[in-house]
Amino acid sequence: TEIESFKNYPLDLGVPYMSGSSFQIERTYHGTHVAGIIAATANNGVGITGIARGAAKIMAVRVTTHSTSNLVGYDTGSTSSLDNIANGIRWALEPNGKPDGRIADVINISMGTGPIPKASAFKSIDRVLRGAFDMAAAKNVLIAVAAGNSSVDLEQWYVQPANIAHGYSNALAVASYDPAAEVSSLSTFSNYGTETVEIAAPGTDILSTIREDEDDPLRPSDPGNSLGYGLLSGTSMASPQVAGAMALAVAYFRTKGLSYTAAQIKDLITSTATPASGLMRNNVDLIKGHRLLNIKKLAEALMVPSSGAPMGALAKRTIEKNLPGQEALEMAHKISYFDCP
Repeated sequence: TEIESFKNYPLDLGVPYMSGSSFQIERTYHGTHVAGIIAATANNGVGITGIARGAAKIMAVRVTTHSTSNLVGYDTGSTSSLDNIANGIRWALEPNGKPDGRIADVINISMGTGPIPKASAFKSIDRVLRGAFDMAAAKNVLIAVAAGNSSVDLEQWYVQPANIAHGYSNALAVASYDPAAEVSSLSTFSNYGTETVEIAAPGTDILSTIREDEDDPLRPSDPGNSLGYGLLSGTSMASPQVAGAMALAVAYFRTKGLSYTAAQIKDLITSTATPASGLMRNNVDLIKGHRLLNIKKLAEALMVPSSGAPMGALAKRTIEKNLPGQEALEMAHKISYFDCP
C-alpha cells in the first residue's frame, strides 16, 4: 500500500525541532504506521485501507529523535520535549512553507509523556502546549491525542498532551480498545479516565504500513510475510482512527460547501460512538460515556434524506440544504466501510 499523498507532503517537509533531527528519511516505523491507518490507499489489492483514504493528505512533522521512547518534562519541569510538540503544532497551523499554502485541518498526536502523579507534576509548564492548543482552537482545527500506554487513570496521573485535550472543544484524548480479547474490553496497556479520556478506538494488533527498507530490529512483523506492513499495538494506533474520522467529517462538509466548527464535529463523533460495556469496570465508566468510535454511525449521521429533516445532531444544527437521496446513499456506501465494533 502506498500512503496516499506522501507524494504531496513528502517527509522532508518541515522544520527539525529536535537538535540533529532530519526530515530526509523517516527513521522509525511508528509514524508511517500511524499515517497508514489514516490514509493508506484503497483498491490496490494489497495491505490495508486507511480510514480517510482519498479524503485526507498527510502532513508529516518530526518533533522527536529516533531514539526517543518517552517524552519527558512533567517530572523535572523541563519544557524541551513539550516545546517540540508545541512548535510542531504551530508549524502545521501556519501556511508558510507549505506547497499550497494550506494548514492542517486535523492534527493527530500519537505520542506523549510518561505518567506522573498529579500532585508531583509541574503543571505550570502546561502553558507550553496550551498556547499551541489555543492556536488550533482559534483556527477551527481538530486534534486527536493518544491517551498513553501505562494502564493508569488520567484522573489521578498526568500524561501530556492527553490531559490537556480534555479542556478543549476541538480535541479528544483517545484510549485503546481490544475487540479481539476474550471479552472485548479496554486494551490492557491503555490509559483511561472517566472525564479526561472521551472516546476509544481499536488499538491492539493493528495492521498498517511500515517502510519496506526499515532496518530497526524492533520493527513489527508482517503476518503476510511481505514487506511494507506490520502489526503494532498502542493508543498511538487508536488515535489516528479518530483523526481519520475527523478528516472524513471535514471532507464531507467541505465537499458539500457546508460550514462547520471543530466543536460540532467533536460532538458528532462522540454522539455517534457505540456504548461498549468493555469500557466499564464494575458498572463504572473507564472512559467518558464508555464510548467506542463507530464510523458507520458517523456516516449515517452525515447523511441527509431527500425529504424531511436532516439526520444527526450536527446535521440538525448546520446543514441548510438537503442532498438528493441517491447522492446521500452513495456517500454512505463510500465512507461507511469501517464499522466499529
